[in-house]
Amino acid sequence: MPTHLVAAIGGGLLSAVLYLAIISGDMGGMLFGYVAAMPLFLAGLALGTASGQVAVATGGLVVIGVTESWLACLTYLLSNGVPVALLLQRALLNRTGADGRVHWYPSERLVLDTTLAAMALIGLAFFGALGVDGGLRGLVEQALSGVFREVLPLFEAGEGDAARSLEAAAAVAIAPVFPGVVMVSWVLMLLVNLILAQAVLQRAGRALRPSLRLFDANLSPMLSWSLLGCAAAGLFLPGQIGYLAINLAIVLALPFFFAGLTIVHLAAAQQAAKLPLLVVFYLLMIVLGWPILVVVGLGAAECWVKLRRRLAAPGADKESR
Repeated sequence: MPTHLVAAIGGGLLSAVLYLAIISGDMGGMLFGYVAAMPLFLAGLALGTASGQVAVATGGLVVIGVTESWLACLTYLLSNGVPVALLLQRALLNRTGADGRVHWYPSERLVLDTTLAAMALIGLAFFGALGVDGGLRGLVEQALSGVFREVLPLFEAGEGDAARSLEAAAAVAIAPVFPGVVMVSWVLMLLVNLILAQAVLQRAGRALRPSLRLFDANLSPMLSWSLLGCAAAGLFLPGQIGYLAINLAIVLALPFFFAGLTIVHLAAAQQAAKLPLLVVFYLLMIVLGWPILVVVGLGAAECWVKLRRRLAAPGADKESR
């Protein structure tokens, strides 16, 4: 059996093992599940798109073989396998120019591609739930109530009517933004695994493509208008349309957040106390929350005033080799 095929199968096997660790239910298992996509990325970025697809197929077969559940296999493929295969296909696209140089698919586009895929999934879930009482929001509230029904007793949060009231209140509080937050977490999971896999392969000298510069995207003004439109619709339109719009806005804000972070880092680089300033900024962002909106706003402003170009050093080269 060819070595590259063995490596691809091994990557799929490791991915499935990491994914199945989620079944254990403890925090360690959840962390292992978060990096289940990394072996798939390693196989594809080192050996090519076909090897990545072999790894994905192997992972799916192992999951269904161990769990004997088509639902578990489908969840694995939808959350890890298929998105990884599509990202690999994009990441490894290249063409040779007239000058003989190899030009790769712009890596910064991968963030936008993944974001748009996440928005499409929310849209599919929304339209698929139209026939259900309460629509997608109703389904989310029911699911969250079930989760809190299992979790709250662990914290001795009461029982009887008091517990049921707390379950309902928690579900209602989280449900309005839950699909968007879940999709943002999913996009971040994929991108973190992609970055780590590429970094490992570059250090080992086995990467097929040059470095990934995911956060250098030039976002179009039309995209910023789309974000503003979704946010406004989510805030001012009632019912299901408003619910869909606000969750789409949460996901669409992610590329602008990355663009805004780039501006923050470039601005901090102009100061002598760069590291302390960034540490304080990140702490404020984590503790207060609202600075995240400021960062997204900076990313949206970048579409119009090109702050990054003013702050960045000239002479950045394009992704090619």
